[in-house]
This record gives sequence, C-alpha cells and structure tokens, in this order.
Amino acid sequence: MILIYTAAMSNVPAISDVTYFLEVIRTGNLSRAADRLKLRQSTLSIAIQRLERSLGTKLLIRSRTGVKCTKAGMRLASEAKILIEDWNRIQMHVRREESELQGRFSIGCHEAVGLFSLQRFVPELLSQNPGIELTIPHSYSRFVTEDIISYRLDFGIVVNPVKHPDLIIRPLYEDDVCLWIAKNADKPSVLVYDPSTIEVNPILDQMEKTGMKFARIISVGSMETAASLVAAKVGVGILPGQVAIRYSDGPLLPYGPNKKVGVRVNVCLAYRFETQKTRAGQHIAKLIEQRLTGISTQLRKRN
Repeated sequence: MILIYTAAMSNVPAISDVTYFLEVIRTGNLSRAADRLKLRQSTLSIAIQRLERSLGTKLLIRSRTGVKCTKAGMRLASEAKILIEDWNRIQMHVRREESELQGRFSIGCHEAVGLFSLQRFVPELLSQNPGIELTIPHSYSRFVTEDIISYRLDFGIVVNPVKHPDLIIRPLYEDDVCLWIAKNADKPSVLVYDPSTIEVNPILDQMEKTGMKFARIISVGSMETAASLVAAKVGVGILPGQVAIRYSDGPLLPYGPNKKVGVRVNVCLAYRFETQKTRAGQHIAKLIEQRLTGISTQLRKRN
C-alpha cells in the first residue's frame, strides 16, 4: 500500500479509477476493458491518466497489441486488490450500521442530570439492543453542546442549550433550581452551593433583592456535595429539584420567603442532524424522548 498512501496524502485516487485500472490489467486491452465496464474508451483513458497523476508515476505501457504494466503498475495491481476488498468491507459495515441497531454512541450530560435521567433509559437501551455500546462522559451543558457541534459527542442531555443550525434540540422536561433545606432543620445560617452552576448568580441576585442573607457561605465543587450537606442539616442549598428529590432518606424541602427564589430551566436532548441518519441513532433519540419527556410534572408533585 506504500504507493497508494504516499500519493494519497495530497491527492486521494478515486476507488472507481482503481477498479478501472484492475479491469484493464485483467483484459490487457483498453478497448475490451471499456466494453466490459460499459464506458467510452476515452473515459477509461482519462481515468487511467488521472490515477497516474495521483500516484505520480507511469502505470501502463501502451502498444499496438494492448497494454502492459510498468513495475509500479504491477505493484499497484497487487496492492489494489487488497484495497478494493477493504473498501467493500467498509461499505458493508457502514450500510449495516445505518440499517441495524448497532454501533458505538456517546451521550454527554452534567453529572447531576445523569444521576437523575440515565437510569430511566440506559438499562432498557442496553438490554434490548446488544449491538449498541455507550460511553457517557460528564461535563457542564455548555461544553457538552460544543462537543456535539464539534462531532466529539453524538447526543447530549443539556440544560438551556443555545440554538445552532447544525443541532436538533428536543425539549424533555423542566426543573426548578431553587433553595432547599432538610426536614426539621434548625433556622439556617449557612448557604451551600456550587459556584460553577450558571443558575446560581440569578438566584443570588433574587436573594439580595428580597433581603435574604446568610452568615456563612460554603462553596463546593458539585451539586451532589451541596445536597449531601443540606441533607445533613448544615444549611440551605441552591439545588435543582432533580438533585434534591434523590435524598429520600432525609427529604429536602423548598425553602424561601413567600415570593419564591429560583430559576426554571429546560432540560433538552441535543444531537446533530447526521445522527438521525442511522437506525440506531433514531432509536436512541426516540427512546430518550419517550422516557424523559414530561417528567417535570412528576418533580413538582413530589416537591
């Protein structure tokens, strides 16, 4: 394959040109090869010339009785058979992946979103589709969205995604990021939150406007850590409802003045248009939508 790959770095030869070249070698004659390929002889000659330019070397020696290979042409003929077989195998795998429920897919989400949502569809997806493999990286929604746009992820379950012409965005459910406290906790003097959560600043502004103050603030690295401290009655936490309701052993309750302090967010499924071209991609998107759409009603009932 050295001849092919060296030239291919700047000018990849067409598979059809390679196929035509092999037919010329089999027949030993341009006219007969053109007849068998149902091409004009001029079209076939141009294809051979194009292949020679791509490889930067002469492949055939023409004579009155037909054509013969140069040394480079003989090397190409032997290697090209492997190339055609590989290409046919690749085509078969690509077509199978488009038509069958198989393939490797990635679903990105924030860890807090994953803890709440993944259990609702991943077990079913894997048990019913043994040909599908998953990777599930965690990051903030804005980074997950960027990775989908940049082809580094197939799907994302993201909060308030920014619209992009290459993305399909399907609303799944709503959630309220607000103040939570443990049941039977003393009057709180501590506020706990993850400062990297983008909904925190609007909530802090609302608190300032309502005159709500805390003597101490604990800044943590994740919403799950904040929730665990709130459940331990350390203080009040800024949390999404989906995180707060997970603490069933020590239920967390909404906290605040009569005028609620909080931000409503939209959790959506995001993926590129190309992802829906495969049967497996369509199936994954449909299953996520079916299992997650509308669960905000369940959240509000429990709050």
